[in-house]
Amino acid sequence: MCMYVQEVVDLQSPQNLNAGSGGQLSASASAWEAAVTRELSEGLGGGTYTQVACKQLVGIVLLLYVKTPLVRSCHVIAM
Repeated sequence: MCMYVQEVVDLQSPQNLNAGSGGQLSASASAWEAAVTRELSEGLGGGTYTQVACKQLVGIVLLLYVKTPLVRSCHVIAM
């Protein structure tokens, strides 16, 4: 399952233009990641999911999850 959340930071604020740089998520992106991970780990959609990637690109956060039994089948994840 691939999910993205758009406009997680205020793009009008100059200090937010560096959000996600250096691999660090902004506070609001971290909150979204935690909420989505919590819901998916509780069996939403008929099974549990494991997060395999997370990337913030200024105002967009990309979250990639795989059904837990299929994690071993994922070999290369490049972001």
